[in-house]
Amino acid sequence: MAGGLPIPEAVKSRLRKLPGYALARSCYGIIRYPEERGIALARYGGKRTIFQPYGTTFPDRYPKIFSFVRDRVGDGADIRILSFGCSTGEEVFSLKSWFPAARIRGLDVNSYNVRTCRRRWRRDGRDPRLSFDVADSTAREASESYDAIFAMAIFRHGRLSDDSRRCDPEIRFADFERSVADLARCLKPGGVLVIRYANFRFSDTAVAADFETMQTFPDGPVSPFYGRDNSRLADGSGDDGVFRKKSGAGATRSSDQPRPVDGRRWSSLPLLMEAGLALAGARLLTVLPFRIAVRWAGLHHHAVSPRDLGLVSRMPSVPEAAAIGQAIRRIARRAPFRAVCLQQALAAAIMLRRRRLPVELHFSVGRDGAGLRAHARSLSNQTVVTGAESGCDHQPIAIFSAPGANLDRR
Repeated sequence: MAGGLPIPEAVKSRLRKLPGYALARSCYGIIRYPEERGIALARYGGKRTIFQPYGTTFPDRYPKIFSFVRDRVGDGADIRILSFGCSTGEEVFSLKSWFPAARIRGLDVNSYNVRTCRRRWRRDGRDPRLSFDVADSTAREASESYDAIFAMAIFRHGRLSDDSRRCDPEIRFADFERSVADLARCLKPGGVLVIRYANFRFSDTAVAADFETMQTFPDGPVSPFYGRDNSRLADGSGDDGVFRKKSGAGATRSSDQPRPVDGRRWSSLPLLMEAGLALAGARLLTVLPFRIAVRWAGLHHHAVSPRDLGLVSRMPSVPEAAAIGQAIRRIARRAPFRAVCLQQALAAAIMLRRRRLPVELHFSVGRDGAGLRAHARSLSNQTVVTGAESGCDHQPIAIFSAPGANLDRR
């Protein structure tokens, strides 16, 4: 048959459990689908924040919301509207029918989506009131420049499910808070912010104090919801809605300032690519027996003692180690496979060993609200490279290390 035989769901389920399936599926998607290539370029090309990687959309998806906002904001040549996360443009072109005189701008992190928007824009006559750009934030947008901002089905991730206890392997509350704070900066006093189908609650952000709620929506099919600590909320309820910026709210907060554009973004691309390969290799290593995995990483076990929790180098801390840690964390947040503390620590070991830098892997356990929790972190010259965020209060149970050049044991 031209389309091939369908694969039974039971077979698909078994395939997903095979080692390396997620990596292979991601590689296939990047080769086969231009939208996935666009997301891959965004992940590894310097985009700091990617929420929903799936661009599901269709025309006039939210007619009741569009009508509600139009009745409050109005329409006219002086009205400016932003579609944040516009996907392939259906939302922008739908908004045009509801706000025919307004200027409407669409931003999306995926360059493929924006190219699709612009192709339709050219085909439809190049309306000067519409514009599109590739961006992962509103950092380059002017303060108090929009009357309405729509963030629809953007502050969420399609991989989060009822089984996801934490969201930080995919998205983080801190990124959500930073994004909505900058959206607030871009709104005029009295302007309207619309959030729909988010995995976070707007009311949990600091900037929510500058807004009043005009309308709330039922939770709908999106679940679960997460709090400031990236843990799943016990009550499981969200607060999607339409929010008006108070007239007395300031244009900016100290945390709302646009982040500077990094002119050296592409100079770090080789290190980012190496970090991606190291994380993929580390992910494959974790399917092997642990003793074999650490041996392949060139690490050796030594006893844990209060005096000796690491190797002490005669060299000062190496800035390169910090750059390695930053690159690994950056790629891990966007990796299409599981890349948590263990994979990050092994990836750091691989990259540090290539440079003949000293490396240690500390394995520890600690207790949180759900019980015992394991953690791994990597160090070089007694400086944490990966895993600093949650391993400090844990009890070390094992250390694996490899010396670097000019290294001595104390």
